[in-house]
Amino acid sequence: MESRVDRTPNGSEPVLVVRGDLDLASAPALRAAIIGAVEPGRDLTIDLSAVDLVDSTGIGCLIGALRRVRQAGGDVALRDPRPRVLDLLELCGLDSVFTIVSTREVGDRP
Repeated sequence: MESRVDRTPNGSEPVLVVRGDLDLASAPALRAAIIGAVEPGRDLTIDLSAVDLVDSTGIGCLIGALRRVRQAGGDVALRDPRPRVLDLLELCGLDSVFTIVSTREVGDRP
């Protein structure tokens, strides 16, 4: 599956929208987008609503994003992870490390 990372403006904070798999092949593109999006004192949102799979490289990339953004005085929110991705985040204990936000209505399907 092809993966893409797009940056969209969201008021005062950047939003990185990831599509496809977040794995060994796509992590470098996300890493580069994160580096380009980090600004002192600003938060970053990573939209995972179109992500089907996250492997260990993808998890490492998300943790690296958190480290970079926090060092710059901001925080990272993961938006709308699909149930399978959310299960992985919970299994790894990352649901207590990241802010996870949902913009879906109850009953909406990813």
